[in-house]
Amino acid sequence: MENIIYEFNKIASATDFCKLQITAGRRLSDTYHSHDFYEIILVIQGSFRHIINGREYTHNEGDLVILRPGDSHGIKSQSKDTNVVCLSVKRTEFEKIASAFGTEFLCDFSPDKEPLCRSIGKDFGLCRACALSATDSGADKCGRQLLGIVFPLCTEQDDGVSKPFSHLRSASEKMKSEENLREGLTAFLRISGYSHTHLARLVKKEFGCTLHDYIFTLRLEEAYRRVVFTSESFESISACVGYESFSHFCRIFKKHYGITPSALRKKHGFATV
Repeated sequence: MENIIYEFNKIASATDFCKLQITAGRRLSDTYHSHDFYEIILVIQGSFRHIINGREYTHNEGDLVILRPGDSHGIKSQSKDTNVVCLSVKRTEFEKIASAFGTEFLCDFSPDKEPLCRSIGKDFGLCRACALSATDSGADKCGRQLLGIVFPLCTEQDDGVSKPFSHLRSASEKMKSEENLREGLTAFLRISGYSHTHLARLVKKEFGCTLHDYIFTLRLEEAYRRVVFTSESFESISACVGYESFSHFCRIFKKHYGITPSALRKKHGFATV
């Protein structure tokens, strides 16, 4: 028996906007493949082991997975009672809706991030009932509910941290790499995906300082770590954290910490100079 496939031509007034598949206990594809659309997967029953971009995940009842265009995936194994709903959404249409939720939402689906995998628990009850009804009407409701779940889900709070600030913290961690510290603000804008104004507003609200002061602090904290815990030359450390002028670096380091790099290393350094 083939998977049940429904086409939605009226959702969001888009032609051939998306297609819904209900596996109804049939075997999932174990062929490792990718596609040019977004795929929203909801586990209605059972569980399966899933390889996505070379990494293995286990999905159980109530789990929601969103695969991006270009993600490669295939099923490694599944339980006998596995029933999965897959909603395939055209890239242009998915991103058209996503753009309404802001840049931070779209950044959740950037290629350098893990695929979105999250348990939605009891929130999928209606979707399950509609999927199991196996009718055009049920499928239509199921597809609409899936879309209704996905977009609010990605903008709600996650472990007490709102999505924009969760993304900001992730970008801030990436800023601590040598390459990004050297580049400075342009790297922060590129990593975050925010405009200068938006990023400045989030940094001010989350960290209580300006963009300039935040990057300044990141650079000096990394410089302090390298002075104390490595035997790198001070000139090298200065360049690594984005200061072309060694003398300028020494002046601001002393002003900020009240001690020169050389004096700090002599006093607290763990590395052999």
